Amino acid sequence: MCAVAGGITAAFIYRRPDLLHAPAWVAYTACSAFVLAGLAIIADGTALRRTHAWLAVACTAALLVPGAWVAFGPGVRQCSVSIPFFSTVGSELLCRGAFGLGSVIVAAMLVWVVLRAGRQTNAA
Repeated sequence: MCAVAGGITAAFIYRRPDLLHAPAWVAYTACSAFVLAGLAIIADGTALRRTHAWLAVACTAALLVPGAWVAFGPGVRQCSVSIPFFSTVGSELLCRGAFGLGSVIVAAMLVWVVLRAGRQTNAA
């Protein structure tokens, strides 16, 4: 289901890229995270343990790209901030800072997943 959802979303992006607030490659990368997650789930259910580990690496890398683009990419960023009963537009510094912090966390997770996949590959 994950892989199908990513593929369908990518098809919608292909048909209407004008509706995006980001370059199409950023959106396609986000879609690929779903496709890779679906493939990782399939690989985990089979004897493809090493493949599963590297699909997890690719999925984590795909999850890193959109947030990193928001935090560090060119152009002005505008984010909304919402808590119950209150919503406002956040400053560009708040937007980039929040996504930057998230990118650092996901990058650390990526390092961990790469090291884990490397150990699984060397153990086999």
